[in-house]
Amino acid sequence: MRETKIQTIEGLEVEIRTYLTGRENRDYQAILMSSIKVNEDQKFDASGVNAETVFKAQDFLINTLIVRIGNHTEGLSDLVLDMRSEVAEKIIAEVSKIADVAKKKGE
Repeated sequence: MRETKIQTIEGLEVEIRTYLTGRENRDYQAILMSSIKVNEDQKFDASGVNAETVFKAQDFLINTLIVRIGNHTEGLSDLVLDMRSEVAEKIIAEVSKIADVAKKKGE
């Protein structure tokens, strides 16, 4: 069983996994890098990164890292996005922190 933590965000009990697995991190990176190209100088060109790519990555993190919100265990990205924006942003910030830790450990 994977380690989780329970946080109360704006009165909601949110159970969050504490880390990404290697496979999950690779899938997350693949989403982010899907719109990055390598230019003729063999350097990364991130000019093609758009909001849709970022939003897909956020949805992936929500669905992968959040175990439950209150009694809800399914449709979590839709549930988060249907919340007040300030609540949704706090939840997205929490899962993004976990992804940032995985990225820093991989550098």
